[in-house]
Amino acid sequence: AEIHRLKANDLIRKKDFLGAIQEFKESIKHNPINPVTYSERSLIYLTKRYYKEALGDALNSITVNKKFSKGYQRLADIDIETREYEKALIAVTALLEIEPNNGRGK
Repeated sequence: AEIHRLKANDLIRKKDFLGAIQEFKESIKHNPINPVTYSERSLIYLTKRYYKEALGDALNSITVNKKFSKGYQRLADIDIETREYEKALIAVTALLEIEPNNGRGK
């Protein structure tokens, strides 16, 4: 699973986002409980403006680990991008409960 995740990150650096999504899919197939993989794929979807998919992966990242702060950060980013400001505030509040000193949440 980790090999696919690292390969995906390499593809992101090369701007091959579709290839990266496929590698993340393979990584998740082998390890469906790694919140980092969902979060990283969520960022690609957000960058490409696939908001539904980005939201799904952000939610998956915090479903597998309720204390995964980056997942709440992704949720807030998606909510801001889609102008769901009240939802973004909820996500930021959850983020700051986990990481009170998180600079992105303040």
